[in-house]
Amino acid sequence: MLLYSVNGLKHLFDLVGFCHESVELYKKGLTFLRGFMVIHGFMKERWSTLHHNVTHQTADILVVDDTIESLRLLSGILSNAGYRVRPANGPQSALESALAHPPNLSLLDVRMPEMSGFEVCRRLKQDELTHEIPIIFVSALQDMQDRVQGFEAGGVDFISKPFQEAEVLARVNTHLQLRRMQLHLEGLVAERTAELKEANEALRKEIAERKAAQETLRQSEA
Repeated sequence: MLLYSVNGLKHLFDLVGFCHESVELYKKGLTFLRGFMVIHGFMKERWSTLHHNVTHQTADILVVDDTIESLRLLSGILSNAGYRVRPANGPQSALESALAHPPNLSLLDVRMPEMSGFEVCRRLKQDELTHEIPIIFVSALQDMQDRVQGFEAGGVDFISKPFQEAEVLARVNTHLQLRRMQLHLEGLVAERTAELKEANEALRKEIAERKAAQETLRQSEA
């Protein structure tokens, strides 16, 4: 009977211990869940703010086409959507406009008599002021090799002629968002890099001061 009681007590203690561990695990899990929800809410708010800014910030778009009808049509679609549009009816005027004031994005016709859109793109990518501009080619070309050539020149996308308003706006909006998010991330990286550099400099200074103090103490004890 005594052995049974001892075994019973031991089982009871084990059970209590198990319950205590379960409660502790539950508390830890609850704490983790609360922390996760806070972080999730913060990131959701940040993303919502960023998306709002990206969607509603007015962008400056350079539209290049030597065909006046196409130039007017593209410019009208973008202007009606709220974008600031700079039309250029030839390669040279496009290069001059882009270098004078780099746009947020460019729609560039491929087939132009003076210079192809691919060559205009290459020249823009070679200049430090304009090499980051997202360039979307506008073309009736359907051959895969032509598209590969366009991507190799530095383009980010193609819009096929005859173009549709919904496609134009969707592709423009997508690449503007990608560009702005890229700039946002680059800004964060630069900020963190500056903070890290400052912390490293402070650490070096502290180490140098400690070494100097130790040397002074050693000399005073000699």
